[in-house]
Amino acid sequence: MPPKPLRISKQDISNPTPLLSAEQAQAAAAMGDVLKHPTHHYQRRDGGDSGISLDEKRAHMGQHAIAPFSAGRFDSSASVAGGPNDPRVIKARLPPPRLTMRQYQSFVQALTVYRRQVQALAAASETFVRALEDLAEFVPAAYIRRPHVVGDLDFLIDSTHLIANAHQIWAESLEREFEAPLTQNIQNIMTRVTSKQAENKNQINSLVERLHQEEDKSYKLGKKKQRDIKALQSSLNVRMSIADEIKRLTVENQTLHDTLSHHNMEFILENCASGVRGELQNYETIYEGLKKLGAYSDSSDFPHNYQTQRAGRFSIMSQTPTIPQTDILPPGERFPDMSGDDRLWEGDEDRFDVELLRNALKNLGGD
Repeated sequence: MPPKPLRISKQDISNPTPLLSAEQAQAAAAMGDVLKHPTHHYQRRDGGDSGISLDEKRAHMGQHAIAPFSAGRFDSSASVAGGPNDPRVIKARLPPPRLTMRQYQSFVQALTVYRRQVQALAAASETFVRALEDLAEFVPAAYIRRPHVVGDLDFLIDSTHLIANAHQIWAESLEREFEAPLTQNIQNIMTRVTSKQAENKNQINSLVERLHQEEDKSYKLGKKKQRDIKALQSSLNVRMSIADEIKRLTVENQTLHDTLSHHNMEFILENCASGVRGELQNYETIYEGLKKLGAYSDSSDFPHNYQTQRAGRFSIMSQTPTIPQTDILPPGERFPDMSGDDRLWEGDEDRFDVELLRNALKNLGGD
């Protein structure tokens, strides 16, 4: 007969051994409730006659408290200020940064963009000059009550043309004396790096082959049991020196661009000095040109409104006296010619004649 199946009753199963004691389990459960609801598991304690629970007050304050270790709010430097772990102290201990090839290329690219913008300004100024010259062709047929504004138009044409020429010359100077030398220097560095990397690569290949030969030699001697401790130490030293040289050449190939770029810092600064001289010369040219056009005057009796004085130099129409009048004349009619009238003052309407007033006062006094 087949054996009867074994039946296990509940009495045969012993209770599992608890991982925590009863007190520990209760504390863990309470801690879990506090983490889920941190403000609703305080024991109520009587606050005396006031009837205020101190735990409720603390819970209310805890809602607005900021955890010192919350993400983004704890300043680690506050506790290490002035110490060895202070970020400022660590930064001060670091060596000064060195110029890399990528930063060098970014600098030259920014210079190229700057030079192109100067050229664009010169081209835009020249376009504006042509527009002003086209506008000046319509001046003779127009009625103008203040003739000196025509002189301002001529001055604007001349000054804008001056600015266009000066910036075009400056852009060419930037390209010739600043941008081109740096671009050529980068190309020379790249050529030198390519040649040096090829040389280092050949040297690395020869060192790797030598290292393999040394390993094979040591393995054969060990297999034939003809190698002593001294020979083993010598072989290890040779292999370590070969490995160090391979590592040095590999690192040199990876950092050769940055090393040569940093070595050319003096050359870069010298070209920056050339850029400064070109910039100063450009604005000095503009200043001298505006001075020749009459924008500045060293005389003490120069009027505050120097636009009228420029009108006699640059105006393309004769400044005949006109009477200020707001009404527009009908087509075909003109103002009466009063150029021979002595009562008409032919000076600047904004300027007061002191000599005329002095003579009038003398006549009133009987002198």
